[in-house]
Amino acid sequence: MKTVKRRTARMAAAALFGTVLLTGLLSLSCKEYTGKEKENFVRVKLSEYDMELLNEKPVGPGLTVFEVTNEGEKEHNFVIEGLDVMQRLEENLRPGETRTISVELKPSGYNVYCPVDNHRNMGMASVIRIVEPGGKDDESGLY
Repeated sequence: MKTVKRRTARMAAAALFGTVLLTGLLSLSCKEYTGKEKENFVRVKLSEYDMELLNEKPVGPGLTVFEVTNEGEKEHNFVIEGLDVMQRLEENLRPGETRTISVELKPSGYNVYCPVDNHRNMGMASVIRIVEPGGKDDESGLY
């Protein structure tokens, strides 16, 4: 009888441990971004023919996550280009789609634009300046 109770107690303890472990792993995997990524998060809204960059605070150097949403009625894309970076979404965004792109940025200026057709020249372009915290903006005119 004691053996059955011990086995039941061990099984219950193992099940509880497994549940706690699984809950912990799930909570870790459900977090969208952690650490430094949270500091550099920029939402981008695309539409005909406008690009809106929505960030709550200045973007500093480091890993930056751009969450790009196509709120327009045509396909769009997103490119970030600078002296050390040339990255774009792998596929065009259809209307209503959202995707993210992660880019390691250094203090510099970066062009962001939609490369589809002539959208860049129609107003779907902007410039992002990355400055060290407490640093002065570079007014070199390169970007």
